[in-house]
Amino acid sequence: MIGLIIIAAWLIARSLRQQERLNAARAVEILSRELEGPAAGADLRAGDLIVGVNGQSVDGIDALHRALGRVPPGAELQLSIVRRTQLSTVSLTAREPP
Repeated sequence: MIGLIIIAAWLIARSLRQQERLNAARAVEILSRELEGPAAGADLRAGDLIVGVNGQSVDGIDALHRALGRVPPGAELQLSIVRRTQLSTVSLTAREPP
């Protein structure tokens, strides 16, 4: 659990995929996050697009849930995100579900 509320998956523009050399054609948009918790600590924001977890592409909500489900509580993970048009990686630590 990392403290995100995600309910949208989007196609990534071809120009952005080429510019950032993204493998995935789809991304998962963060619509909101908890005020405290791992996502807040990593400065994830509404509008950020998640394109990968621990170096593996995620192309939809199900793929994101599967990838996050493989991360045990207390383990660090890397999220590849696109903010506006910039690809970056953020680190955060998974926690126990509430």
